[in-house]
Amino acid sequence: MTHSKTDIRALIFDWGGVLQRTVDPSPRQALERELGLSACGVERAVFENPAWTKASLGLCSAEEAWSTILKELGRPPQQRSDRCNDEDIAAFVQRFFAGDRLDPRLVAWIRGWRAEGYAVALLSNAVPPLAIMTDDTGTSRQNEQRSDELQPGRWGLPGLFDLQVFSYQLGVLKPDPRAYRAVLAKLDMPAANAVFVDDALPNVLGAREVGLHALHFTGVTPLAADLARLGLSLPSSMGDADT
Repeated sequence: MTHSKTDIRALIFDWGGVLQRTVDPSPRQALERELGLSACGVERAVFENPAWTKASLGLCSAEEAWSTILKELGRPPQQRSDRCNDEDIAAFVQRFFAGDRLDPRLVAWIRGWRAEGYAVALLSNAVPPLAIMTDDTGTSRQNEQRSDELQPGRWGLPGLFDLQVFSYQLGVLKPDPRAYRAVLAKLDMPAANAVFVDDALPNVLGAREVGLHALHFTGVTPLAADLARLGLSLPSSMGDADT
């Protein structure tokens, strides 16, 4: 393999907001109407809840986090138990992520880069897998769901990356430098030889502090241009990026 002018040998991607993005806001808007929340209120209720952060650090299960979130939203109402039942959680999670999609172009690029000899990893601030929606192998309980489709309540995609590293495994969240150093250590890769891509600017700045070539993701076309400036082209079998 011929390396780029910066000798890039690895790419590290964030998941939510990069590979998985909300392309249809209507399911969350419907939840907001039902719950009497303002615009983006249901996203704040989930992602800014202390229980979500606790689960992302591996300090509680995803079921515990979602149960706390649903309780605070008043859904389902007047539940006597301290924890919502599995059916309530699964139904809410399915609706919350119903407008999210995996970007097929990025998935194809990752497979292409790996075929060309680059190492590709995932580094995500994430809660643990939602066990009530996955089987013992970690795949979706929905038999009709293909392996390259989004799995609500689960992050990453088995077989896509050489390595998947999650905050709940590490006990730290990006932009903590320990998160980046952990994935680099697992890849056995110097920071100077790796590119990191994230949609959250603080995470990008944190990655630069440890020496990574860090790119702020704002779309597939800008990403292709940013990679080209680093001397890294799209896989030879791939076409041009769309906006």
